[in-house]
Amino acid sequence: LHTLALVEAAEAREMVKLNIEYDNVKQTCDDCHEKYKKKES
Repeated sequence: LHTLALVEAAEAREMVKLNIEYDNVKQTCDDCHEKYKKKES
């Protein structure tokens, strides 16, 4: 039972890390798209 809780906590941390990385990448993409749109017009 105790080990299961540890595994679940570790998985939750991994998910948080992935979400943060995803947000950072998305932000970078949005910035690039903004610049690209301005260049087009």
